[in-house]
Amino acid sequence: MRLRRIRIKNFRSIYTDDDKGYEDLTMELSPDGNYIVGPNNVGKSNILRALRLALRPESAPEYEPDLDQPKQMDWAYPTITLDFKMERQRGPYKTLLRYVEEYERSIVGEDAETFAENDRVRFYVQYGVEENSRDERFQAKGEGAIKGDEDLLEKALVQFHETVRLVDIESGEDLDSLLQRGFNELFTRVLSERFRSEISEAERLRGDYINFLSEDVLGEVDEYITEELGRHLSGIDKVEFEPNLKAVDEALADLSIEMDDSVHTPLSSKGTGVRSALIQMIMAFIADASRRSIIFAVEEPEAFLHPERHEQLGHNLESFTTQSDISLLVTTHSPFILTNNTNAAVFTASKTGDGRTQVKTERVRQLAINNAKKLLTGADDVPDTTDVIDSINDECRGILIVEGWTDKSFLETAAEVSSLDSPLRDLHILDSGGASEAMKDAVVMKSIYGNEKAVCALLDDDEHGKSAYSTLTDKLGFQGNSEVFTYRKWQPRKGADVEAEDLFSTNIVDEFIAAYGDSAVDGWKKRGNGRKHVEISSSAKVDFANWVSENADQEDCDRWINCIQDIRDGMNLNN
Repeated sequence: MRLRRIRIKNFRSIYTDDDKGYEDLTMELSPDGNYIVGPNNVGKSNILRALRLALRPESAPEYEPDLDQPKQMDWAYPTITLDFKMERQRGPYKTLLRYVEEYERSIVGEDAETFAENDRVRFYVQYGVEENSRDERFQAKGEGAIKGDEDLLEKALVQFHETVRLVDIESGEDLDSLLQRGFNELFTRVLSERFRSEISEAERLRGDYINFLSEDVLGEVDEYITEELGRHLSGIDKVEFEPNLKAVDEALADLSIEMDDSVHTPLSSKGTGVRSALIQMIMAFIADASRRSIIFAVEEPEAFLHPERHEQLGHNLESFTTQSDISLLVTTHSPFILTNNTNAAVFTASKTGDGRTQVKTERVRQLAINNAKKLLTGADDVPDTTDVIDSINDECRGILIVEGWTDKSFLETAAEVSSLDSPLRDLHILDSGGASEAMKDAVVMKSIYGNEKAVCALLDDDEHGKSAYSTLTDKLGFQGNSEVFTYRKWQPRKGADVEAEDLFSTNIVDEFIAAYGDSAVDGWKKRGNGRKHVEISSSAKVDFANWVSENADQEDCDRWINCIQDIRDGMNLNN
């Protein structure tokens, strides 16, 4: 059973306005996968949030009327309508269709046509103006949201939520976070379905083990304690010591993951790239093994992955949909993930001038791909200043502008391996695309936020970075060592430029070159203090960022950690 259509009305930036000709957001989905493409802050994630609120009733407490109702409307009822189509005859689906048909007929009668008799289900969820105001039901064909028999509805809803499960993965989310959100329950259920006979055998062996411990190990202890206690207290007939051993399903739901490479380490010690790859492999297993309908809703899966691997990532994700029980929705910023040799649908998301999210596609798939790639790689992919402002949350106390994505990645790696307490928690890091753009962004952010939020620029100490630093400090009133830094503060020049990569230990740089070869380096220069400045080639910079995220430890990032601490001090964020 697959999700074939989404219709969203009046949820966050998705709203209807008859006067302006704004209709419900409707997406006709492809069984081969669906990409939602667009720049930051156009509402892509709101589509996935709407799915979560609809398909995971346990998420209902997350509904916040003040946040989830459109700001452009005085009042509204967020409404999500989802259409499903059964493509494979399986017992749980047949049962669901039978229950839904019984419910539909409580509305339309015995002679009218129903969705269910045509192997379709239309699921409808609406939230009100108060918290905890969820209303869910199935729509009867031709009758809109009219409600039928309550008992029949409840029976069908229970079967629906048992049969259809959502796996939503947020951008950069790791396995620990997923497990806390109920992913372990789904994974355990899939294991139970795939290995039913093996788990039955495990339960039998568990029973034998408990009996052996109880009778052969603890039995003598029971007799001794019972006899001795009876000498002192009357009325005690028997004392039994029972071993506590988790049930098989509980043990499977409480798994730990460890990996062997050069050393044996827990998954939590691995870099973001490794953890993200593992999530994709678990998704692949679920897609292959599940006997239920699974909807994967994945936000920016390309995060922390080298652009050269994005196309293969797209192929991997789309391969899930070879199973007729799997639906796939992906939001992405990457033009490389959009492949030309599949039938996955491509939707482009944008915002109108008054903040409404709109989603478009083309009947000819190649036109849709071309539009999406133009949006991501042409002038239209640069978010407006208002988009950047909207992406800065209320918890942010400071805005740090860096030259590029790798600078941001290095800071995040250092923060992760440090012993500091979430040192980037209240910093919004904006990667600008070069020293000149970083200078412009710093000026714009400072002019907007003034004294409300601290603004700081972090630049390379090379020709372009020094020029931007000089302009900011000499002409635009920025204060050195508090509002603008160059990397030379943590690595003296000593006869060579200082770039972001210079803040890592020599060992980690040498290990990277050994792994990737001399082609990853354009050259090197020896500083006056004997330390090398290695010029990582532009084509290998992303590889290096991914490498250090997976392999660097605290000692390798000492200069970066000092950099973070000095920036926080300069921005007065430690007060």
